Amino acid sequence: LLFLWVAMLTLRAVLTSLNTNQNISDSEAVYGRFFTALKEQIPMCAHIWFIMQLMLMSAVFYVAFNGFGAELYWQLAVALSSATVLISLIAFAPNGIGVSDGLWVIVATQAGVSLDKSVALALLLRISHLLGVSLLYASLWCLHKLDNSRRDTHG
Repeated sequence: LLFLWVAMLTLRAVLTSLNTNQNISDSEAVYGRFFTALKEQIPMCAHIWFIMQLMLMSAVFYVAFNGFGAELYWQLAVALSSATVLISLIAFAPNGIGVSDGLWVIVATQAGVSLDKSVALALLLRISHLLGVSLLYASLWCLHKLDNSRRDTHG
């Protein structure tokens, strides 16, 4: 977690210290909003949300792994959630699919879970992540549609 935070701040510091007229302006034609967003200061609430996300992921890993019979301590659950975030950045796999699942299987087998239960655990975690994101997206979409319909009738 500390490594991710330091890496993010370092990247932003380097990009803001570069000569924007020469180096970034050539790349902005290609990457546009990405470089513009990197030059902006990170709001404190973004750090808080990132830490809360990691703690929630850690709690999910802690409950799931211990529920399958593994001995996973809280510190290892935090390290596993941090590694999962790092792995999700791997470019050759969308959101680290397959790579993070392999990590979960390796950690579960090292923690004393049989291979078949480890694979079942990885599948359960992947399905829960996909289902959670899908439900969140659907609820936000419904709220957006409801808000738009209220504006159309009242405005």
